[in-house]
Amino acid sequence: MRYLFLALLPFHLFAAGVWSDPLEIDTPGSSAASYVFQINNQNQAVSVWSDGLTNNVYVNFYNDESWQINSTLLADTSEGHTPNLDAALNDEELVLLAYESRTEEGLIQIYGAYGNGIEGWSQSLISAVDTYGSNPSVSLNSSSQGILAWKGEANEIYGRIFFEGEYGSITEISATGANVSFPKAGIDDMGRGWITWYVRDEQTIYASYSTEDEWSPPEVVATSIVNAGALQIHVNATGSVMVTWQDADGGASALNTGEGWTIHRIVPDTGFLLNTDFNDDETAIAVWRGETAIIYASRFTGTEWSTPERISSTEGFNSSPYVSLRNNNTAIAAWTNGSGILTNQFTGTNWLGFEIALPGSTFSGPRVSATGEDLGGLLGVIDATFFSTFLEDPPPINGTVIGHGFFQKNQYGIAWQMTGDFSMIHVYEGTSTIPILSIPAGENMVLFPQERYKPSQNYYIVGETNVGQTTGRILVLP
Repeated sequence: MRYLFLALLPFHLFAAGVWSDPLEIDTPGSSAASYVFQINNQNQAVSVWSDGLTNNVYVNFYNDESWQINSTLLADTSEGHTPNLDAALNDEELVLLAYESRTEEGLIQIYGAYGNGIEGWSQSLISAVDTYGSNPSVSLNSSSQGILAWKGEANEIYGRIFFEGEYGSITEISATGANVSFPKAGIDDMGRGWITWYVRDEQTIYASYSTEDEWSPPEVVATSIVNAGALQIHVNATGSVMVTWQDADGGASALNTGEGWTIHRIVPDTGFLLNTDFNDDETAIAVWRGETAIIYASRFTGTEWSTPERISSTEGFNSSPYVSLRNNNTAIAAWTNGSGILTNQFTGTNWLGFEIALPGSTFSGPRVSATGEDLGGLLGVIDATFFSTFLEDPPPINGTVIGHGFFQKNQYGIAWQMTGDFSMIHVYEGTSTIPILSIPAGENMVLFPQERYKPSQNYYIVGETNVGQTTGRILVLP
């Protein structure tokens, strides 16, 4: 599986812009799995990923002219676990990252590392000794102050502060709970960190903020939120905070400028795969996939979200949208399509129109970062040939195997599309004959939350009709 990056050269006129040739930046023979791509205001970038074959963590640094010739082996985490990870890059060329590592005894812990592509890396255990930790989230400000968050074995949420190469104390921010989402972290330029998370059983989104090395009691961001997913937190330089999510009613945002949380709805109830960004001007932008596999966008300018507008073609299966917003309110969005990776750029007043940045049918997981003050950016993707392996072996239930379908894995989980007239869609795991998820077919699209996704596991789906069941099976690789 190749790991490719493209550079979109900055330009003033869209007609003069051109995507560069793709460059493979991973280790030859590796299989990139989970990955993070960050870029700063100096046009420097870092990519951190885990190898789906060896489970090692690698990093590569871009210095405004080229990527490092060889990616750096950051950590050997090869004890049978593909690590989740996160990373942040600031304008001082500092990278702060965190990743999971599994011990020989099977305990998953959180490790942290900081440094850059020139002077090496300093690594240490971040979670408590002999204590479980998973799904880290990292944020870093312009003064090299950072925040790290992760989830404990009993669904506790932990936070830790980073400053000048030192880590603060480990703080349990929330106690044991049921069905708690993975935490998300952010920090402003004054050093105040924020962590947000969702408690499904309470249908509530919470947040906590740091004051030096202490954390506030959890405060309610939003209530009566059914099945929240795609949770994000954005903290701008001046301290304003925006939390965004998708839920059973579509999607929404919560803005806090120092006077409490204000809720605004973003996405209609037919929206999926919400991705957002927020800038120092307290402007935000959102992209998502509509029920007819069309990518839509909306902007927030302080009081409400604009009417959604289509930014993709109406043809093909568009999915996995991702957006990056500059402080001058221009933006770039990227998404997958059966014809390749497509992008569209926003000038501050209008979208210029979509274009194919990288043709091909096997790419997934676009990550795009807008660079400079002009239109342009860097785009990272995975050549996901192995993520779209469709098995035609009948699962252990009655049914007819579908010989074709569409499969997509991204930062939110996995999804697939089936053809046919179905009343219900059932999801099975491994060789089990009991479904782990059953939902009305709708557009025949199932979004499988990342919390429930297991690398190296077989999942298969069944479309239930009035005359029986039609089955498709998908092999999921790390």
